[in-house]
Amino acid sequence: MFELFEPVRFDHKAPRWAKRVPKYPLIFGHSAFGHLFVCSEAQSNLAVIATERPEFIELKLDSVQAFKDDFLKNEGVLNDFFGVARYEQLVKRIGELSEAECYFPVPYPASGGSGAKDSYQKGNIWVHLDLYGQVIGL
Repeated sequence: MFELFEPVRFDHKAPRWAKRVPKYPLIFGHSAFGHLFVCSEAQSNLAVIATERPEFIELKLDSVQAFKDDFLKNEGVLNDFFGVARYEQLVKRIGELSEAECYFPVPYPASGGSGAKDSYQKGNIWVHLDLYGQVIGL
């Protein structure tokens, strides 16, 4: 449900999104639905960008390890925020994700799509985020 990696420059992965949060220049992962996991240069300030809304959520965590241990393993966060049930339905319907992939609705709700579960497809997260960023005017 998550792809985590060593922190890298956010602007190298998703420049349209990175320029909106200069305080968080590093990205260290994403969810199956394109939520981005970002942090400060010192990796002591962390946030999640819920790209589908879009919404920026600063977390009261002080390390990437705390994010992994406390946030990503919290049952309420997994069920309510990340939507484990929706994820499991999509895995059954269109298959597991490969590296650097996510699920997203087609067409995007911002361009007239319904956002219904049966409208989801999977594809490269970085391409998705660039296209979606263009649709919402980033």
